[in-house]
Amino acid sequence: MRALAVGLVVLNHAGVPWLSGGYIGVDVFFVISGFLITQLLIDEAGENSSIDLRNFWARRARRILPMSILVTLVTVVAGLFMLEPGKVRDLSAVGLGALGFCTNIVLFFRTSDYLSGVTAPSSLRHFWSLAVEEQFYLLWPLVVFAAVKYGKANWSKWLLGVGVVGGLASLVTSALITKGHPGAGYYLPYSRFWEISAGALLALAGSRFDKIPNLARAVGGWIGLIAIIASAVIFSEATVFPGYAALLPVVATVFVLIAGSAKFGPVSLLSLEPMQSLGARSYSLYLWHWPLLVLIEARFGTPSAWGKAWIVVAALVLSAISYRAIEQPVRHNIWLSAVSIRSLSTAGIALALSLSAVAVLFAVAPKIDAGAMQMAEMEAARDAAISGNTADSQSVLPAFKPVKALLLGDSTMAGLRWFEEGTKSLKGFTYTLDAESCRRISEWSCYGREKRTPKNVVSVLNDTTEKFDVVVLMAGYDSSVRKISDEYKALIEVVLAKNLKMIVLTYKESLYFPASGSRGKRSVYAEFNAVLRDLVARDSQHFVLADWNAYSAGQKSWFRPDGIHLNIDGTLALGAFISTAVAENAGNPCPFRSVYPCTYANNLPQATDFLTEFNVADTEMHCYEDGNSRKKMCTTDRRI
Repeated sequence: MRALAVGLVVLNHAGVPWLSGGYIGVDVFFVISGFLITQLLIDEAGENSSIDLRNFWARRARRILPMSILVTLVTVVAGLFMLEPGKVRDLSAVGLGALGFCTNIVLFFRTSDYLSGVTAPSSLRHFWSLAVEEQFYLLWPLVVFAAVKYGKANWSKWLLGVGVVGGLASLVTSALITKGHPGAGYYLPYSRFWEISAGALLALAGSRFDKIPNLARAVGGWIGLIAIIASAVIFSEATVFPGYAALLPVVATVFVLIAGSAKFGPVSLLSLEPMQSLGARSYSLYLWHWPLLVLIEARFGTPSAWGKAWIVVAALVLSAISYRAIEQPVRHNIWLSAVSIRSLSTAGIALALSLSAVAVLFAVAPKIDAGAMQMAEMEAARDAAISGNTADSQSVLPAFKPVKALLLGDSTMAGLRWFEEGTKSLKGFTYTLDAESCRRISEWSCYGREKRTPKNVVSVLNDTTEKFDVVVLMAGYDSSVRKISDEYKALIEVVLAKNLKMIVLTYKESLYFPASGSRGKRSVYAEFNAVLRDLVARDSQHFVLADWNAYSAGQKSWFRPDGIHLNIDGTLALGAFISTAVAENAGNPCPFRSVYPCTYANNLPQATDFLTEFNVADTEMHCYEDGNSRKKMCTTDRRI
């Protein structure tokens, strides 16, 4: 079963097109892990009438920590040499989470920062599932211990009841949270515990299934195996997951486990030597494959199908070596296993040293990133000098790939065309600018400033036949809190159908529009941004976040009285921000400061005088096309 689970995950990450839902392999792992660990605990309780918690955690430490520490440290060190400047701090932050078994929480709370620019997935992001498991195994043994100690002869029934109630509560929570806050549903433990609990409950009720006829168990097992594979084929990034959708792979896994060694059941397939061998090395393979895929792509570009196949082979080789050289020797070390405190103290020392090393890197990462970007700039200048390029020092740019963008927005982005010179800061790419007031995401909008009702974003994208490399979205200010999540679900459908790459700008969290019940202390657009962050956290392949709200923080002089619409200075700042986000997404040099690769964290300081930068006169005059006739109208009206 573990071989099947890890195979689905690895092939999904490697981009096998017919396994778009291969991520359900993680859910299969959850069920298996809950079953095996709980079985060990209840076996110990049955034999000794007690649970040795210290020994349990010592065994977990010997099993989990050696490889997790090794892969984390190797990945962080490799990231120093293979990632773009500006990404080291992000990687070290997630590395701290990996070592502390809280990667899921780190990713959830760092979503706006971690994905605020145009950022590749973290090479340690896959540690989130390991974190969920270990968080469960910090709590569940305590529950079992209490049940055995205080439940006396009825401890198993008492424990079964706790598991059922807790599992159902977690399932319902997962369904409710996933729908409104996908990022929380995906990462946070209380929306995932029910999956592990399913395996735990099966272990508690295991003997009751022995009465099921062999044929029934065998048939159920094959149905379960087929359902797991079907989930991996049918599900996709568009599936609202986990929630109720996760019931299919979870229940299917339970069916396979119930089948067990039933004659003519799936055990005949799963017990084959290749499957057993892969299952034994599944932990190491899971840890190694993702960093290899992410780091190689970050350093050398997206590999071909054959390239990814060789990366998977490399991960298999590393997992085999790790299994024999590290996993097994440490796990079965006589000196460590003889006394549980030795395992725990050794684990504590190793963790402390590893955490300290990564924490130091996290602290100095800004200087490393800045130094790397400066070096890249100097190398670009050197190469230009060698080649005889006499361009201005601020225009010495490495070669860049052409990018064609669709800029799709509402009245905030429309300032780029309302002002006569609003587009002067759009540099480094070609574009089509389609921005009109009142535009919503999927709902039909109001009668806008142009005295017409604009097409919503989804309609524009559906009707677009032109091929764009990227779509930059800044729209939906006129949408409602009640409908914004549903609107973005409709957007996801068209983005996936057309396989678009979309940079989504965060909403400006103006207190001019307070959230209901906040007494003016929280912007309604904070709720909109929460939806965006969940969206990007779920599908970083198609969506990236550019944090306009954070970038424009404290820049009151850019905005009109409502704190959302922009004057000419703010409009130029927005154009520069978009230009830099597009350049970063394409891996191009920044169009204004010669920084390569492009990151907008440092190259466009907020103190920039954009009017001087782009030689534009300050003005309140703005123009737009009126009605269907598209007659040009100009005004100094500050209400926009």
